[in-house]
Amino acid sequence: MQLELALLPPETPREQVQSLDAEIDTMNRLVGQTLELARGLGKHEAPDMALSELLASLQSAYEREGVSVGFRVAPVCDQRVPSAPLRRILDNLIGNALRHGDNKPVEVNATCSESAAVVTVVDQGPGIPPAMREQVFTPFFRLEDSRNPATGGSGLGLAIVSHVCDAHGGTVEVDSKPGRGSTFTIRLPRREDEPCPGAP
Repeated sequence: MQLELALLPPETPREQVQSLDAEIDTMNRLVGQTLELARGLGKHEAPDMALSELLASLQSAYEREGVSVGFRVAPVCDQRVPSAPLRRILDNLIGNALRHGDNKPVEVNATCSESAAVVTVVDQGPGIPPAMREQVFTPFFRLEDSRNPATGGSGLGLAIVSHVCDAHGGTVEVDSKPGRGSTFTIRLPRREDEPCPGAP
């Protein structure tokens, strides 16, 4: 398709060129996401860091971009987590929330217990019908009412989120009601060799 774009004659209407260019971008994004899913992004080596530090870094990045995302992190939230995979998970969930929620504010909450770190992403989007809540984590599944060419959904973002969580022994769940938004909950278990909060 890129060759087709390169071979277009100079007199080709601008709208046709832009349309073909957009199709190439969409295809490249889809191929990249498919490769990530096949390789297993969650198994890539990456330095661990405290969950509170990772979320502070993510908050700063969104603030610099002027994106409306609120972060609430428990005072003691020092469980070490795989930084790159978890950041990709959160970027996916926050990106979905902003796109399908018409850029309404998104809220990220985090707590750490003796057994696991729990992060929730709460949006104000159109919500998900009960019968489709589990299907949204299936590769290439799209909610036709909210995912369309205008939003650029490929149906792979949530599949990657689920895959990465599973690769780290964690889980992701969604609680949602049509018209009332969705809450995605990520749970990542504390490693056996990591001390619990308050341990001597």
